[in-house]
Amino acid sequence: MAAIPHYYLQDKNSTETTSIILRWFLNGTRFVYSTRQSVKPNLWSANKERVLPRHPDAKAINSLLDTIDKAAKQAFADLVKEKGAASHSDLKHRLDIASGKIKGTNTFFNFIDQFIRDRATSPDFKKSTVEVYQQTKNKLQEFASHSGKQEFDFPEMDYHFFLRLKDYLQSEGHTNSYTKKVIARVKVFLNEATRQKINQFQDYKLAKVKIEDDESNEIYINKEELEKLYHLDLSGNERKERARDLFLIGAYTGLRFSDYSRLTTDHVKEIEGYPVIRIVAKKTKDELVIPLHPYVKSILAKYDGAAPKITDVELNRVIKQVGKESGLFDEKINFKRHEGGELQVRQVPRWEMIKTHTGRRSFATNAYLDGWSSIAIMKITGHNTETNFMKYIRVTKEQNAVAISKHEAYKLSPENAKVHELTVLAKQNAEKWGLTAKELEVLEGIRAKINKATTSSPLRIAK
Repeated sequence: MAAIPHYYLQDKNSTETTSIILRWFLNGTRFVYSTRQSVKPNLWSANKERVLPRHPDAKAINSLLDTIDKAAKQAFADLVKEKGAASHSDLKHRLDIASGKIKGTNTFFNFIDQFIRDRATSPDFKKSTVEVYQQTKNKLQEFASHSGKQEFDFPEMDYHFFLRLKDYLQSEGHTNSYTKKVIARVKVFLNEATRQKINQFQDYKLAKVKIEDDESNEIYINKEELEKLYHLDLSGNERKERARDLFLIGAYTGLRFSDYSRLTTDHVKEIEGYPVIRIVAKKTKDELVIPLHPYVKSILAKYDGAAPKITDVELNRVIKQVGKESGLFDEKINFKRHEGGELQVRQVPRWEMIKTHTGRRSFATNAYLDGWSSIAIMKITGHNTETNFMKYIRVTKEQNAVAISKHEAYKLSPENAKVHELTVLAKQNAEKWGLTAKELEVLEGIRAKINKATTSSPLRIAK
């Protein structure tokens, strides 16, 4: 078992800056390694073996010392496992890579480049996804430059690294949502490097940096608004008409853009006389079966049996224009999000918030308000967990109460209400009035018949 490495000052009595060195006794011999960092002795803690906080570069220097310390221990363990022993030259070479003195072939940034190349040539990854990975790499390079480094390497990926990354992104004015996504993608890189046995450092898995969630600003379009949007005369502008029609397919099917944009009549089947859409979701590979809405049927027929062609980027832009010009979405709502770590609130018109995914959210929310069960809607939207599904539901507490009140269990006609009261009264006084169990059963049967005759289910699917 090797002794623990320690940091010392080269000359603890110096009045000027002196080098910080790592000293480690390995198998009876002393291993000495220069960190290329220096400090005045009065700014050094011999007990903690770190630079004191009042030093202007304390965070950066101590972070590097942490990196070298972890890298030394890991390199020693790896070399013993690989070669049976850790020579001074092998250990120095690996520490030179970890500290940035020399560039190794399997550095974190090199791995990210290969990660991106692999996905750029794979049919399983969209071009937009690869671009997002590249943007994350670019952001890491900016952070490295800001930190006075050329790049970061695996030993540095710990809680303190992610905390500094969060602070940097927020100082740049980025939203909390964006910051969380960048951190999540960095961990995607690290997970893959670990899976490929390129990364041996596991501290990143324990790096839980707290970032407050941004309140969702997503909107939904109710059934009446969708109806008006469908009947909106856009015949004078083909581009807007196609955007409106494609958006409505999403709003009446609950599909993602990647699925509703490729919908054709070939996906339309029949089950027990009812027309349905059968389609395998591009994202999850799950087969979805969805009732065919008359408006979707009409739109497909309008474009020779296929959804109108328009890119997601163009749809996002044009559907906002349609929403603005329709006059249906002028109501202003609060738009909240954290920018630079601070909560910002501004008012925006609803049309500004309409995008490709709004149709999917509208479908789920309208179905929920109509009384559909979560399970029934999830079978159409393809959500696997109710937690993720409920993020799509844009319902206020008041809307929720009204939706529940419309359920058949809450529907009592005046006649049924009176019989219901009589039934409850009879049960409470059965013994006093001398009522038998048979008589109570008959009374309950009468109440059930009146209920059936005076109420109807709020959900009916017509052929």
